[in-house]
Formats: sequence, structure tokens, C-alpha cells
Amino acid sequence: MKDSLPGWNSLKFILTKLPLNVVRYLSLLPALAIFALIHLLYVPMDRLLPSLAKRMPLHAHMMFWSPNRLTFIWAACFDLMHAPISYHFSKEEMTALAHDNRLQVAALELTHGTTWSLTGKKEKKERNR
Repeated sequence: MKDSLPGWNSLKFILTKLPLNVVRYLSLLPALAIFALIHLLYVPMDRLLPSLAKRMPLHAHMMFWSPNRLTFIWAACFDLMHAPISYHFSKEEMTALAHDNRLQVAALELTHGTTWSLTGKKEKKERNR
């Protein structure tokens, strides 16, 4: 398992011990920070200096989230914070998962540079006559 942020698993361990309503309101803090970053930095930069903005870290990801309201971003932060376990698959693990489940990989892409997305088709069963 890949731990994207040092100490994140320790923090998640603590968060899973707190009442759900406490975690819900704690998740508002990163949501506000992300919402502010998107609307005070990323969106204005994308409009004023698009070529420079595209070189900013997580630009595509932040612009993907920009049409969403604060409540949606808050829900996404809460979802990440309250789950006791999060596991992010590597490209090789995604391919193996498809193979193990007899899926033909139709598309496999790194979505916004953060998460692998796989679209698969069920392989047709061979008929024995």
C-alpha cells in the first residue's frame, strides 16, 4: 500500500476514533482551504494567465473541482477523512485486477494525476460443445 502523505495513516487512525459529527465538522477545514485555493488562485490564474496556470501543481485537478460548491468539496473531504482504510492501486495492480476478473481493459488512465481509472469489458466466455 502506498501512503501518499507521511503520517496520514496515523491521523486517519485518530479520526476513526472520533464521533462522526466531529469528523464531519473537522473536514470543513480542508474543504474551506481547497475551495479558497481553487477560487482565489487557480480559477483567476486560469483566466488571466492560462499558460502559466497550467504549470501549477494539480491544475487540472483543481479546475475539475472548480464548478462544485463548497458543500460538495466538504462532502469529498469528509469521505476521505472518515474512511478507516484507503487504498490506492498502482497501474500494475489495476491491470492485474482486470485480468483476474476476466475483464478486457478498454481504457486505463491516470485521472488528474492522482487516481487510476479503469474501464473494462467482460471477456466473452468460450463455449465448449
